[in-house]
Amino acid sequence: MAFFGVAAGDTLADAKKYVGDTRMTMPVFADALSLMETRYGEQISLSNVHQTRVIDPTGKIVEYRFEEAAIEKALADAKWKFKDEADKKLDPAVLPLEMGRYAEGMQKLKPFLKRKDTAESAQKVYDKVKAEVQGWVGEADGCKTSDPVKAYDLYTKAAAVFGRTEEPGTAAAAGVKALGEDKAVKSELEARKAFAKVTAALTRATPQQKGEVAKFCHDIVKKYKGTPTAEKARALAAELGQPVP
Repeated sequence: MAFFGVAAGDTLADAKKYVGDTRMTMPVFADALSLMETRYGEQISLSNVHQTRVIDPTGKIVEYRFEEAAIEKALADAKWKFKDEADKKLDPAVLPLEMGRYAEGMQKLKPFLKRKDTAESAQKVYDKVKAEVQGWVGEADGCKTSDPVKAYDLYTKAAAVFGRTEEPGTAAAAGVKALGEDKAVKSELEARKAFAKVTAALTRATPQQKGEVAKFCHDIVKKYKGTPTAEKARALAAELGQPVP
């Protein structure tokens, strides 16, 4: 289980100051425009300043209370992908894998493949990861014509895990290169660069600047119409109370 905080209504500077003053060790995300409150249907005030949500890996809320019984219930229903079958010594590699940081996890796993006391367990984890990544490449192969953006993302994710010199990384890297000039992919990548500026603005904006952030979203929708990121920008504009016409 990983813990993080959301600083509702606070800018990034406010959140950093709070973390420093309280010596909080968990990550804290600034939510200057209170989007979290909108998404979870909760208005934060001084009367309910601390709210808890326990979220499963799919994003579903499984508990609302920060109590031992609630946490134990959530943990009882949780399932490890790799950890239950791996040697405890592999935790430095396995934990990033469990959190979806496959490239980092595989880099940390490699030294364990060369140690006599961990080689067998590490190989099992390696094989399991490789099978999953091969599944990504297979899925990308199947949708590269119908959904080149999805295929590009799958190839990119796979290539990051295994690099360009080891399969399935080699095949994935070839897929990234082949789709790099696809018109839909290029438009989506440009849209993501533009949306990154919106994301950065969200941490600095004040409620009075909500309209400016919404305008950035409108511009992305118009310029990159039809891309997945344009739809993300459309949804954000609606959350900000200024939907795209």
